[in-house]
Amino acid sequence: MAGDGLKQIGIRMLSEIGGRIVAGYYFIYLLEKSKSLFIPVFVHAILDYTVGGIGVLTAIGTGVYFFILDRKKLHKSL
Repeated sequence: MAGDGLKQIGIRMLSEIGGRIVAGYYFIYLLEKSKSLFIPVFVHAILDYTVGGIGVLTAIGTGVYFFILDRKKLHKSL
């Protein structure tokens, strides 16, 4: 951050904080939909220990799977 202005540092800080909040909500969503602590912990581990885009693809795929599953349950109840 050497040479960056105060404005640039502030924007980076807000971006980092905002990203952490969004990620936290994503893990809460996975916890509520899966009703198991294993899924969010597993996705977090994959994101931490993967090289390349496979971790991001796994996280997106898991979220989409639970979203589609939730929509199917909603459609059946109507």
